[in-house]
Amino acid sequence: MPVLRDWDLRIDVNQVMRSQGADPFILRARSPELLAIAQRAIAEGSGLLEPQLLFRRMRVASVSHGRVKLEAGGEQCRRLPAQHFASAQEIIVILCTIGGGLEARVAEAMRIDPVYAMALDGLGSAGVQALATAGCQRFELEARERGLEMSAPLSPGGPDWPVEQGQREVFRLLPADEIGVRLMPSWVMRPRKSLTMVVGVGTRMRDGGACDYCSMHGTCRYQDLSPKTITFGMSMSPSDSGRQGLITSLMPAQV
Repeated sequence: MPVLRDWDLRIDVNQVMRSQGADPFILRARSPELLAIAQRAIAEGSGLLEPQLLFRRMRVASVSHGRVKLEAGGEQCRRLPAQHFASAQEIIVILCTIGGGLEARVAEAMRIDPVYAMALDGLGSAGVQALATAGCQRFELEARERGLEMSAPLSPGGPDWPVEQGQREVFRLLPADEIGVRLMPSWVMRPRKSLTMVVGVGTRMRDGGACDYCSMHGTCRYQDLSPKTITFGMSMSPSDSGRQGLITSLMPAQV
C-alpha cells in the first residue's frame, strides 16, 4: 500500500506551545524562558522526526443502513459513521506517524529534565498534527484536480465514532506494520505520536473542517487553528494528560 515519506515539516514555537495546551502569546509575556526551552526542543528534536503516511483509497459502492459498502471485494465498513460520507465516491483511510525516535528521547530526558522532556513531547504532538494537515492538503489538492471535493477528516474518538470502534476499523483496513505502528489492547497506538483519520472524496462533500463536527464547536479556543486538520485520534498514554498540564502549571500566576 502507498506510503508517503517526502514530508518537510516546519514546526515553530507557537505550534509546540499550543500542542501543550498553552497560549504562546501569553507565554511570551509571562514566561519567556519556556519559549527558549521550546526552541531548544525544536533544534534538537526535529532531526528525530520520521514522518510517514500510509493510506488506502477505496471506491464506495453504496451507503445505507449505517454502513459504507466498498467496491473492493464488497467489503463493508460497519463501524464507519456513514452519515458523514453519504455523498462520497471514495474514501481514503489514513495513518500518520512520526516514528519512535523522538519518543525515546522524551523518555530519556524525562528522568533528568521533565520540563525539557515535555517540550520535546509537545514537538512530537505538533509534528504529527502538521503531518496530518499536510496529508489532508495533498489529498484535497488531488481531489480538486479531478473536479471533486474532499470532506473534513474524521478520526476515531471524534463525534459519532468511538475510539474502540474507529481504531479497530482503521487497523483492519490498513497494514499498519508497514510503517511500524501497532494498536495496543487499550486502543493506544505505538509509537504514541501516531494518528488515524478517514476522508471522503466526491462531488458534493460537506464544506468546513473537523471543528464543525465537534460538540465543543463555538466554545473551544483552539478550533480552526489549522484548517482541514484534526485534534483527536492521536495516541495518548494515561500519563500524557499530566504532561499536557505541566506547562500551564509552570507559568507564574497573573497579577
